[in-house]
Amino acid sequence: MIARLIERFYRELWEQGREDVALEILHPGLSFRGSLGTDALNLDGYLAYLRSVRAGLSDYRCEILSLVTEEDKAAAQMKFSGDHTGVFMGKDPTHRHIAWHGAAFFEMREERLFDIWVLGDVKAVEQQLSEAA
Repeated sequence: MIARLIERFYRELWEQGREDVALEILHPGLSFRGSLGTDALNLDGYLAYLRSVRAGLSDYRCEILSLVTEEDKAAAQMKFSGDHTGVFMGKDPTHRHIAWHGAAFFEMREERLFDIWVLGDVKAVEQQLSEAA
């Protein structure tokens, strides 16, 4: 069950930008922590974060390299990528493709994703954005 939620989380929410899916797969008491300068957020804060990343990176992709699940918890090894066509991490568009690796940890409650913690290689992102300048 949790593996399917995570697949939808990345494919439908992040890659396709289908915010309607958030209400189906995310718990109303969601706690989200992202590595791009965010602390614990609720559902509204999460959606604002999603919009800001997608506004800065077109053709955004989230590739699940490996996924380990155990009952209501999961960990994923990830590769994130996109074309820097909008303001991202405070940097004006470079129109270059960037990519970085990360890890994500999930907890499910009441058949929805409840706690999400994503750790990305922010240093690699910053380096690519400054090289592109």
